[in-house]
Amino acid sequence: MLDLVLATGLGVLLGIFTGFIPGIHPNTVVFSSFPLYFSFQIEFTAYVSFIAGLSVCHTFHDFLPAIYLNTPSAESAVASLPGAEMAGEGKGPTAFFHTVYGGLTAVFAVILLTPLLFLFLEPLYSYATSFMPFILVFFLLFIVISNGSLSGLFVASVSGILGLLAFRQPVNQSFILMPVFAGLFAVPAVIEVWRSDKDIVDQEEAEESFSLRGGLVGFVSGLIAGTVPGVGAGAGTSFLSPLIEKREEVLTGLGAVNTSDIFVSLIVLFLLEKARSGASVAVNTLGNLTPSLLAVTYGSSLVAVGLSVLLVPYTHDVFLGAVKSLKVRNILVAVLGLICGLTIYFTGFPGFLTLLTSSAIGLLAWREDCRICGMAVLIVPALFFYLDMGIFI
Repeated sequence: MLDLVLATGLGVLLGIFTGFIPGIHPNTVVFSSFPLYFSFQIEFTAYVSFIAGLSVCHTFHDFLPAIYLNTPSAESAVASLPGAEMAGEGKGPTAFFHTVYGGLTAVFAVILLTPLLFLFLEPLYSYATSFMPFILVFFLLFIVISNGSLSGLFVASVSGILGLLAFRQPVNQSFILMPVFAGLFAVPAVIEVWRSDKDIVDQEEAEESFSLRGGLVGFVSGLIAGTVPGVGAGAGTSFLSPLIEKREEVLTGLGAVNTSDIFVSLIVLFLLEKARSGASVAVNTLGNLTPSLLAVTYGSSLVAVGLSVLLVPYTHDVFLGAVKSLKVRNILVAVLGLICGLTIYFTGFPGFLTLLTSSAIGLLAWREDCRICGMAVLIVPALFFYLDMGIFI
């Protein structure tokens, strides 16, 4: 038992690291740690606990760069809008802790609804599978129409083509999404924020407030994101804006989407044997899915939530202090160099070309204010797969 807690704790520490750095996804750490897993013959349940700790903790911390540097990941792209706005007003801590409250709301909702998910998820999913192409078309149209511009339609179209081509690149497919998402969301933000040359203003103490409505709406969006293939947390956040208006509620909803997506994707893995996240792909690849493994994964995830919530007041202050002392522009240059270096290391020249292409699309999306349309990069390949068109592999 102690080894599982320690493995979860190690995952939490690395989740803080991946959350701090825009463009660095937990999948990169998980799949690059495979050689260590095999070399040192690490116990499978301990490794699963490590993956759970890493994935869960990341969802609580990846809002920090979105709020203070305006450099989001795919999952926190929407958060960079109200979050960065509040940080510019000195209310960054309040913005961040709203995302934490949202994550906690999602965890409690998942715990309460887990019995219902075990009873009804499998038959409902089996029934919906035959309609999956229509469901995916609905999500795709919703993203484009909610943006309401020709630029959004263009970004969604070229992002979908990018997704089809990226999954055919002669590189390790475990890492190909790193340059795709870094280019669509992180790199454009780094470039635009660097050009603006703004430093962090003095921040006020966090206000004690909470939005249950935002958290519950976010949980439902995360439930959809964790179940429907190709949607993901990034696209799931697109449902928040039409349903909630206050920026604090939006941030609470975003936190709930990210955390519930991780929990639901793990439940979907064990019930449906469908991998909906990098963490679930890793677990599915390395071992057999058993009830005892589900209990370990679920328990480790809850431990990771507890550790993350205890640590966020300190990690928030560490991140904010580092941003202030190192200067925003210096951090952005380092982040851009790290993204390029890791892309070349893990995916080589084809991956670097993918990064350049996705960055060009992302810059257009940033300037036309239609970043969420970039999530078509996953929806379109999933749609082609369910249409059995033989392009998505």
